[in-house]
Amino acid sequence: MRIKECKFIEHVAPNMSCGTGYSEYDVFIITLEDGRTKKVNINMWYVPKDKMKSTVREALERQLKFDMGDHIDEIIVDNIDEAYEMMYGNI
Repeated sequence: MRIKECKFIEHVAPNMSCGTGYSEYDVFIITLEDGRTKKVNINMWYVPKDKMKSTVREALERQLKFDMGDHIDEIIVDNIDEAYEMMYGNI
C-alpha cells in the first residue's frame, strides 16, 4: 500500500525523566492511497542517520494496522523512500 501524505503534528520531548527511560518522538498523521488515516509515533531519538529510513519503515509497519472487524489489516509500505522524504526529507 502506498502512503499518500505524511502530516507532521508535533515533536514530543518530555521535560524530565520518569525513571523508565527517556525518548523523544515525532507524531504524524499518515494518509494511505485508499484514504484511511492513522496517527503514528516515530522515535528517532539518537537514531544514526544511516538507520533512519529503516527505523521509519519498522515504525510505520508496526503501527499501520486497521481493525476491519473480522481481521486486522496490516499495511506493508510500498513507497518507503517517498514516505521517508515526506517525513524527514529536510534533515
